Amino acid sequence: MERHYTIPIFVPNFGCKNRCIFCSQRKITNQNTLPTKEQINIVINKHISTIPKNSIIEIGFFGGTFTGLPIKIQENYLLTASYFVKNGPVKSIRLSTRPDFISDNVLTMLKSFNVGTIELGVQSTSDKVLSYSKRGHTKADIVRSSLLIKQYGFRLGHQLMIGLPYSTPFKEECSALTSVSLKADDARLYPVLVIKGTLLENLYKNDSYKPLGLNTAVERTAKLVAILESNGVNIIRCGLHASDNIALGKDLIAGPIHPSFRQLADSFSVKHSILEFLAFCAIKKPNIEYISFNPRDSHIVIGHAKENYLFFKNTFPAASFIQDLSVPFKSLKIKISGLKPSIITKNYFYEARLQ
Repeated sequence: MERHYTIPIFVPNFGCKNRCIFCSQRKITNQNTLPTKEQINIVINKHISTIPKNSIIEIGFFGGTFTGLPIKIQENYLLTASYFVKNGPVKSIRLSTRPDFISDNVLTMLKSFNVGTIELGVQSTSDKVLSYSKRGHTKADIVRSSLLIKQYGFRLGHQLMIGLPYSTPFKEECSALTSVSLKADDARLYPVLVIKGTLLENLYKNDSYKPLGLNTAVERTAKLVAILESNGVNIIRCGLHASDNIALGKDLIAGPIHPSFRQLADSFSVKHSILEFLAFCAIKKPNIEYISFNPRDSHIVIGHAKENYLFFKNTFPAASFIQDLSVPFKSLKIKISGLKPSIITKNYFYEARLQ
């Protein structure tokens, strides 16, 4: 199976004239200056030298509003990256930007430089949430830019946030469903963190904003993962890819951060899918004989720090956990005493509620 690799080039948020209440891109990327063409070349070559042959490679410009940068800088960066697409092992280029920084002229230019994927910082599709977060754009901008990106033949990514001020689980689910309706190909899900130097820090210190607890953030994220995955949207990441400062708590004021956030969300879905299936079986005292799963899913079935394994072994001591290549990826085979083995998806818990 071919593996995908993205070579990240971090561009500080010099291209954005807006200041969202949660944003402190220079602290998140731990970078204060724009990279030079020479630095970009060095980063790309260094990554290529470590990536296995026959891999699918792309170059990604992250961390800022790429299409808000001066056009000459955009063209220089894309020309540098495009060289590796035309002459090397790189397949395409990906970049992130804002919904209100997309136009026909922008997309025509990006197409000429082998850009394949455009990720939009959607955050929410609730106009109230967007306004309070000082995003500077509306849901209409998200819809317009998404449709235009798909019309030009790009792969579309949506970045969504969980736990913004005035957001609710229902509004977040509506955002995910809007991404589905706009035919987003990829998604990144970010629980809100309170970062030093942001407007959100002031709200937090004034008791006007309370960040989500880790367990709540995991549960709300897991539901969005289920909505998106069950509709064919590829989840690239859950949780912030942070600098050492953020990871160590130097610039983190509050919020649900965890180095294995995606695993927590997927393991939550697995655990509660099994419990939901047991309830559906309507057996007074069900007994699990075994839970089998594809080896690729081992980390989410067993759970972070063996959380799921320990929970089910304590509840059903005779239960076995079995790796089985015949079980479909992201699915489980469960054998309950007195019943035939059943296959359920890891998102069964939520999919049953989305019908």
